[in-house]
Amino acid sequence: MPKIMFCDANIYELIQDCLNDIENGAKVFTFSGQSGDSIPVEDLFEEVNDEDTFSPVDVDGENTTVAIICTSGSTGFPKGVCLSHAILMQQCVENMVREDDVVLTFSTIYWISGLLQLICSAIKGFRRIITTERFSVELMLDMIEEHRITFFMSASHFLHLALKCEQFYRTDFSSIRVLMCGGTKLSIATALEMKKFLKNGAIYPVYGMSEAAGCLSVAAVRTELDTSVGRLVFGTKAKIIDNDGNRLGINECGELCIMTKFKFLGYFGNEEATNDAVDDEGFLKTGVIGYFDNDNNLYLVDRKKDILKYCSSQISPTELEQYLIKVPSIKAICVVGIPHETVGDLPAAVIVRNENVTSITHDEVEKMITDNFADYKRLRGGVYFVDTLPLTPSGKILRRCVRETAIKLYNDTLELDA
Repeated sequence: MPKIMFCDANIYELIQDCLNDIENGAKVFTFSGQSGDSIPVEDLFEEVNDEDTFSPVDVDGENTTVAIICTSGSTGFPKGVCLSHAILMQQCVENMVREDDVVLTFSTIYWISGLLQLICSAIKGFRRIITTERFSVELMLDMIEEHRITFFMSASHFLHLALKCEQFYRTDFSSIRVLMCGGTKLSIATALEMKKFLKNGAIYPVYGMSEAAGCLSVAAVRTELDTSVGRLVFGTKAKIIDNDGNRLGINECGELCIMTKFKFLGYFGNEEATNDAVDDEGFLKTGVIGYFDNDNNLYLVDRKKDILKYCSSQISPTELEQYLIKVPSIKAICVVGIPHETVGDLPAAVIVRNENVTSITHDEVEKMITDNFADYKRLRGGVYFVDTLPLTPSGKILRRCVRETAIKLYNDTLELDA
């Protein structure tokens, strides 16, 4: 149970209510002023006259939890990931940020990407730009230009949105040295288009996960052939397995399992999920389908949970999404499955139109897929237009929520046709 809590003053009452509900008497320090019985965080900077004799507590760095962070919750309820001192420090050491960088990320500190940058800024001394404003593409572009950002960490979805925004093409990106992109798979078309505007920098698709405390592989995009997420970072091992747990070879597609230099400590208060996540050899099952090529580059296909099955044929939603997102009339898209009792999943596309471009119709979207993909990948579940797609705070599309919306719209359509 926590002994100390930190929060913004404007949510102090909510935090205090939660503590009261669990009968916890933790001290609450607040940023941006004081509220109720909170203690302003500035009080921690006052001298207490024992600084010269202070000694930190001795801990087992590899086995002691230093932070509990949330998984994204994009496909299910978020879990609390327990991370050790050692695994966080390892990620900070391997981080590409330099001490002279100006860093921007819209990840909050309860996601691993946000927490890492907070810790790294204290260790390396670089400048980190933060904001309390809600994310928008316009805000992102304004901050890049105004603060001359050199190191930008972005969700893939944010880049898709940016390329559909008129302001993007008036923005000066000359300060950017590194643009790291993760969260979900970045289409090669988006990466190459973005690369055109990075005159002094490069774009790096990365693959990482909360359980590994960050990055597992990284690669720079140079040509249309660079569709991998690169090679594994130092200290990481991996294997690809089939549905029976057997190891697969080069260019054979299966579930990616990883082992980091420092072990995964488990999910807080969830022994069952922890045991399910780790195999007998100590490898962590990622739930991601992928493969390695002859040069040890890692290629990701899709999340195992997201793969659709129509009449026993597997469909990658990401493949269809990356094809359709190139259409100027489509601002954002998510492909999900409508459950069907006899055939499995009916692929359905939930789309946000780009209001600045000529509108697109259901029939046009369906024809694009029908004309360019195998018959089993047709959008038999329908095409639905919405105003927005639900996102996690880190910028991932909440597929489970989109799926619920698509099922409702599909059922509504059936009722109208009845």
